[in-house]
Amino acid sequence: MNGRNGAGQTFRIAAVAFVCIAAENSPPVTFESPCECQDNHGQHRWSVEIDPSLPPADANAIQSVTPSDI
Repeated sequence: MNGRNGAGQTFRIAAVAFVCIAAENSPPVTFESPCECQDNHGQHRWSVEIDPSLPPADANAIQSVTPSDI
């Protein structure tokens, strides 16, 4: 059993190394405008996730939205 577990661990390490090497060779991202970019490499939500703006101080300023409103 120990041999099989070691092979699985070796495979996982090799897979992580492959992913890291593949990520290094990605071309740079080109931003066409604030709303459009090319070659974003799956990071399309990152700017929203790290948005530094604070939520409104007044809770009444937040408007509810339903899917039919969009």
